[in-house]
Amino acid sequence: MCPELIDEQLLRETTGLHTCDKRSTKSAIEAEYPLYRIEPGFAEEDPLYDPLTRESNSARSARLRDFLFDVFATDESMFISFTAHSGCITSILEVVGHREFPLATGAVIPVLVRVERVEGPPPAMHIDPPMGPPKCPQEPNGVGKVEVLAKA
Repeated sequence: MCPELIDEQLLRETTGLHTCDKRSTKSAIEAEYPLYRIEPGFAEEDPLYDPLTRESNSARSARLRDFLFDVFATDESMFISFTAHSGCITSILEVVGHREFPLATGAVIPVLVRVERVEGPPPAMHIDPPMGPPKCPQEPNGVGKVEVLAKA
């Protein structure tokens, strides 16, 4: 069996608003990656995608911190690799205390993390509310806007 696990809830890019951040259906993922394991409870349609709001960066960081806590609590492997988009990577770097490191498309960053288990609740994190769509000072693509391109 292939060890790769598709994790819908925690290891994913910023959720909401942008259609590129909406995941494929479960059946499409199963057809494309038949050897991968899919986490229990994985819904057919993406329950985290909301076309009207976008997850805040701080909420994404809290989610990725929960992901790391889960991995460190349940996986005994010496080495673990995560494949993710830059938003996830940015949040993971933040929560492990790494310096900011902007990644270009297709870039890779190796990070060595030494895990130490500490009793008690994790430190509190400030989490900003979701964001709505950006406010445009005018209609996109000039719709509803009258421009004079040339004088007669």
